Amino acid sequence: MVKIEEKKIGDGIKMFTVSNEKMCFSVMNYGCTLTEINFPDRNGKMTDVLLGYDDLEGFKNCTDSRGAIVGRVANRISGARFSIFGREYHLDVNDGKNTLHGGNNRFEKMVWDAEKFTSEDGRGGVRFTRRSESMEQGFPGNVDITVEYSLGDDDGIRCEYTAVSDEATPINLTNHAYFNLNGARGKIESILNHVLELESDKILEVDGELIPTGKIIDVRDRKEFDFRSPKKIGRDISMCDERIGHGYDNCFVTSAYECGSNAKDGKDLCRFGSVTSPLTGIKMEIFTNQIGVQVYSGNFLKGTGKEGLENKKYDGVCFETQRFNDAVNRKEFPSMIQERGEEYRSITVYKFSN
Repeated sequence: MVKIEEKKIGDGIKMFTVSNEKMCFSVMNYGCTLTEINFPDRNGKMTDVLLGYDDLEGFKNCTDSRGAIVGRVANRISGARFSIFGREYHLDVNDGKNTLHGGNNRFEKMVWDAEKFTSEDGRGGVRFTRRSESMEQGFPGNVDITVEYSLGDDDGIRCEYTAVSDEATPINLTNHAYFNLNGARGKIESILNHVLELESDKILEVDGELIPTGKIIDVRDRKEFDFRSPKKIGRDISMCDERIGHGYDNCFVTSAYECGSNAKDGKDLCRFGSVTSPLTGIKMEIFTNQIGVQVYSGNFLKGTGKEGLENKKYDGVCFETQRFNDAVNRKEFPSMIQERGEEYRSITVYKFSN
């Protein structure tokens, strides 16, 4: 049975805790932010597997999107501009010459409407809604967005994003949670010891600014990106580009992508892979209907997090399920443009076991 508790933590800001008989997660309507995920380790000790902060002020001052929704377009848009039907739109320049995660006015710093819900299949969770007005962040179209985080008896946190616009516009939503399955326990062990296994044999080739070139390359040609067989995240990480901190910040192609197809999203959930902490025995599997997952190894993490502990490089790993980055400027990729009245629907499930 799923329980949902609610409490006020600030002006118009509420925290919700969703639990079943084994695990729980907490989320607030400030940025649709996941603040905690607690799951028992191999010895039954409840372990918080998310990086974050002890209070609301920490999240308000956060600059790296911890646990929050990212949009209207996650990841990078080259040149901070794009065109639809011959009209060019200009965005914030906040990542070199490019736009990252929607620019400066981010969804993660907005207060969303929120309500508890229970579905017919027994899942319980929180539903967040807001309207992104036309030209917010520089994007056209009034977009009505719904974000749902829910839990059932399968120990899987389901994240579902839907959106409808009254004008053609790019949409690409995701969550930017930093996972560390070691937990804190008075100190933070990096995620380099985590064992990662991915059902992905291709990645998007990128240039020095992490902008896709349009090519999709085989991981067999790049040893550091080959996780088809389980291996520790840290095993080949030193081979990664030093310009991005000798770490991962790459879009892996999922089995939802069909080569030559123009489908923006997969029809069904596919398994992307799993990550496991040898220290705690906690395993997390990732399922999604998205054609790409940005794997980021926290190359530039810094600052004080939960329990007053310093967060540093490689202390968290993100699995940002999404459409191919910069698809709005890449004819080689399936489009990320939602037509007027067309429903956008993205689903991700993080399933835990030990």
